[in-house]
Amino acid sequence: MKLKGHVSFADLGAGAWMLEAEDGKRYQLLGLDAQGLKEGARVEVEGDVDRGAVSTAMAGPSFRVKRWKAG
Repeated sequence: MKLKGHVSFADLGAGAWMLEAEDGKRYQLLGLDAQGLKEGARVEVEGDVDRGAVSTAMAGPSFRVKRWKAG
């Protein structure tokens, strides 16, 4: 599954990268190698929604990232 949108860093719990997707949904990004990623950047992420994931941020459905690119 691919999603496009803008990322932000939420200072919740240990902190979490979030995606505000084009469809208006908000996802917590798991497994994201955020090196070089900047707040507000437009990205495309590829992966799957992980409905069984547990997170300290509890900020929306978890999306387990396989790959991402700016765009």
